[in-house]
Amino acid sequence: MKTIAVIGAGGGVGGAVAEQFLAAGYQVIAIARDTGKLASLEAAGARAMVGSVATEAAAAALRDQLPSIDGVVVSVNRSREERRLVDQSADWLIESLRDNLASHFIAAKTLIPVIQPGGLYLSIGGGSADFAWPGHGHISTSQAALRMMIQVVAKEFSSTPVHVRELMIYSMVRTRDMEAVTAPGWIDASAVGQRCVEILERPEEFAGPILRIPG
Repeated sequence: MKTIAVIGAGGGVGGAVAEQFLAAGYQVIAIARDTGKLASLEAAGARAMVGSVATEAAAAALRDQLPSIDGVVVSVNRSREERRLVDQSADWLIESLRDNLASHFIAAKTLIPVIQPGGLYLSIGGGSADFAWPGHGHISTSQAALRMMIQVVAKEFSSTPVHVRELMIYSMVRTRDMEAVTAPGWIDASAVGQRCVEILERPEEFAGPILRIPG
């Protein structure tokens, strides 16, 4: 049985990704800063683990706790608070990039080397990389930077037998905690999870490194 680590499994998208890997028969390590958010996944058979990729030291500590893993899915981001970008300080923007970009960088450099040959490293990103989104410019900026970073990381790890991908979500996402505010046309978080399973199982069909859903 293959083992998948899902970082950010306490969130709506990360939790759905973990659920879909469980449904597909994988051993899932559900990782969050607060395991209280992982109760339902643990009840479904996942192994809950406290962990973070916010700093290199935290990521290294997480890496050292992990068993042999066949894949890592990283679904972490700062809350989408609405702020006019040019009204913020440079320090605030740097902090936003740290939360939304540096965490993916730290996860990649720390965890790709311990993924089993033929395995998958997958960052979850957003289609806001391609849209000037007033009030959310910090998110668009971070997502655009994440896309380029994953392309660079994929090239730098191209000599290793691990598939490096980013799945960009070009839609608002319907999650369980967002049911009250969803609208027609939103993609369901379970569909994102299903696509993650497909990418791991059929990497030759999802050559990447940048992938999109829908699409």
